[in-house]
Amino acid sequence: MEKTREEMTQWIVKVAEANGFHCDVKPYEDGNSLDMRIKLNCALGTVAVIINVEDDFILTTGFTDVNIGQKIAEVGEFLMRANCDEFGHFYLNYDEPDVVSYSGCRLPYDCFKQDGDIVLLWYLPCLRFDTYGDGLVKVLLGCSTPKEAYEECVKSMNQAVKEQSEGETHQ
Repeated sequence: MEKTREEMTQWIVKVAEANGFHCDVKPYEDGNSLDMRIKLNCALGTVAVIINVEDDFILTTGFTDVNIGQKIAEVGEFLMRANCDEFGHFYLNYDEPDVVSYSGCRLPYDCFKQDGDIVLLWYLPCLRFDTYGDGLVKVLLGCSTPKEAYEECVKSMNQAVKEQSEGETHQ
């Protein structure tokens, strides 16, 4: 039996709370919006994760406020470089450039079979901001070019994956 919008919303809230996160649920015309604020492990600080639960799919978006100022071209280049992987994409609204957002995929309800699947709704946006957040800050501060900052982020990510896989093989 397929879940309803309300059942999906309740399941997401239950899993979030079981993992120590609070969700503000706000109904809107086409569904329910779940708003979470999550502390990151990078210089950006926190990210707002919005999970939209509509009648037959779920869409996750992450937002962070940054003071881009005159660095809009550099930030745009950095984000384009960061968009090379397959885990959703960063967006920079040139009309409102102090918000960097991440958009995940529209996922049908049947993609969610267990609680661990639900956790990915906020884990992936946080992972993306954690992976590229320090590089974004370096670009904003003028400490790195977009290319250098991106390459450093990828190197750090690859090192973390290597350390994780080596730790698993030694167990």
